[in-house]
Amino acid sequence: MSRCVRCQKNRECVQTDEFGHFGDPLKSYCAECFVHEVKSGFHRYEIGDCTVCQQPLVLQYDDEETFSLAQDEGLVHYVCPELKAAFLQQNEVDIERLWDSHDELILYIIQPDPMEPDFG
Repeated sequence: MSRCVRCQKNRECVQTDEFGHFGDPLKSYCAECFVHEVKSGFHRYEIGDCTVCQQPLVLQYDDEETFSLAQDEGLVHYVCPELKAAFLQQNEVDIERLWDSHDELILYIIQPDPMEPDFG
């Protein structure tokens, strides 16, 4: 248990540099606050739009899975809303059609050391 920097409650938290730079201070966020903040890029990182359909990228997974992947893999996944809709509908034809052309973005919750040999 840690104290969430946003709500100040003692809860299970994940640590993040808020999409900053390698070596930035880490802050703890509970699941609810973390998901709220990653939707806006912690108000410091522009998530961006899909270059094909010009819609803002959205979280690929539901809130629970987003937090779980952040804890387990240290990643947050964003996709084009059209692609997310195809995933939710389990429409394999649309997924395959959209996957190659519509955008996705995967960000580290703690930026890796750029000097590490397997960086990038």
